[in-house]
Amino acid sequence: MSFVVQSIILIAGLLIAVQSIYYLREPIVTSPGILPLVVAMAIVVISGILLVFDFLGGRYSIKHGYQWLTSAANRAKIGRISGWLGLASAYAITTPQIGFTWATLAFLIIALKIFAGLNWVRTMIYAALVATIVPLIFHYVFSAIIP
Repeated sequence: MSFVVQSIILIAGLLIAVQSIYYLREPIVTSPGILPLVVAMAIVVISGILLVFDFLGGRYSIKHGYQWLTSAANRAKIGRISGWLGLASAYAITTPQIGFTWATLAFLIIALKIFAGLNWVRTMIYAALVATIVPLIFHYVFSAIIP
């Protein structure tokens, strides 16, 4: 099963990298497409390395995959991993379009509510704090502007 997940992650990383290239502007360091591009390239490199090592180790067989899929605990893990991958992909794709702050706010609201199970008050407070503090840190500490 890891082959399927790693392949999907690899393809998603490549798609995000290609889309991010279209948003690169001068100066490159503060360009709106640089952060998604860096993250996408890290995703591509890590998933590519994992795929190569899995192939070299001979870990793929139909019988092993079927046994893994029939476990209820593993099916729950697949659902949770798929949810995170979908949410992370949506975050990476929407960040260049609507800006870092709004995309981060939406990502955190969804992630904290669904995956952490927090109540609405805590979810909104945590999401608003992080979406406000991170751009301030980048501005004052790194002297970089996040669009």
